[in-house]
Amino acid sequence: MTLLFSACDPFPVRDRIGVSLSIDTRSVVIHRALCPGEKVVSVRLVETDGNVVGDDDDPVLWEIVSQMGSPQSVYTAGSVPAGFGERVPLRGPLPERHLLGALVETSLSKAGHVTFRLPDLSPDVILTGRGKRVDVSSFTKQIREGCPD
Repeated sequence: MTLLFSACDPFPVRDRIGVSLSIDTRSVVIHRALCPGEKVVSVRLVETDGNVVGDDDDPVLWEIVSQMGSPQSVYTAGSVPAGFGERVPLRGPLPERHLLGALVETSLSKAGHVTFRLPDLSPDVILTGRGKRVDVSSFTKQIREGCPD
């Protein structure tokens, strides 16, 4: 006998994370749509090396952590916002053609991720963890509408 179980999350973690480029510095900007009360506790940028993003064989290029968590939803690679400590500093330009991964862990979920190559990013569009391209206002609005009451 085989039992199958399914669950439906209308806004899974991979829909809640995305990346873009900053207009002025051309740095990677990591977006994490948060529900009320949810806080970011870590943000990590890795060079992917295999099928599992963020595992031990992926070199960490930049990582920040917060003991208390933060309601901030946008992080620029290389910048350390108030309330965070830098576990791994960004040490130069990111590799242009390599597959990179951005991972964000929150108080309510394990690290969701998005994979990308730098040439695929732009300042006016967010590339989501599912590979969708959306504008900034649509990304935030759609996800917040899916938050539990």
